[in-house]
Amino acid sequence: DSGNFDAFSSPNFQPLATVGLTVEVNTSLLLPQPKGRFRVHLDMDTKIMVVKLVPSFDTTAILRLASNPEREAKALILELYGTGNAPRADRTFVEAMEAAKASGLVVMATSQCARGPVIPANEQIMTWLETLGIIPAHDMTTEATCAKLAYLFGKKLTVSQVASSMALPMRGELTPPSETITPVSKSVPMVNNSTMRPRL
Repeated sequence: DSGNFDAFSSPNFQPLATVGLTVEVNTSLLLPQPKGRFRVHLDMDTKIMVVKLVPSFDTTAILRLASNPEREAKALILELYGTGNAPRADRTFVEAMEAAKASGLVVMATSQCARGPVIPANEQIMTWLETLGIIPAHDMTTEATCAKLAYLFGKKLTVSQVASSMALPMRGELTPPSETITPVSKSVPMVNNSTMRPRL
C-alpha cells in the first residue's frame, strides 16, 4: 500500500514479533544468537539487473545483455510467472540463457507473485531451468535475492560459488531446499555462516 506506513513485510514467513501494547516475540522462529561480535558487511557488489517478464516481452534485450562481452552486470534476476514459468517456446529467450551460462552471468528466477516459492510445476520444467543455468530463488523475494547476490559477489567468490550458495540458506533468508526442491548444486561449500541472524 503506497499510501500507508506499513510498507514492508516478509510475505513468505510469519512475523518475528508483533508490536501492540506490548511486544510479543515469537521466539520459536528465531535462529541461534551469534557468538561473535556484530559485524556490518559493507563490501556489496550491486552490479545486478532485474527483469520482470510480461506477455509479448521482447527477449532480444536479454540476449543482448547476456551476449555482451563488455557488460558490467554480474547477475540477472528474472521475475517469472507463478511458480517459475518461463517462455520455453521463445527461442531468443533460450539463446539468451545459454549465452548467460556460457559467459558466467548468474541468472536467478523469482516469482512475480507476492507469496509462494519458485517451484516449477513438474520435473521436466525444473530440468529445463537447470539445463539453462537458471537458479530458482525458492521463497526469497526479489529484494532478498538482490541483497544476497550483492553480498556474495562482494566476498569475491567465483561464479560457481555464488551460484551454489544462492541455492542454500545462509541467514534464514530462504526455506531449506530439502523442504521445497532439490538445490541446483551442492558441490561448492557455503560462505562462513558462523554469525547467524534472525530471519527477516
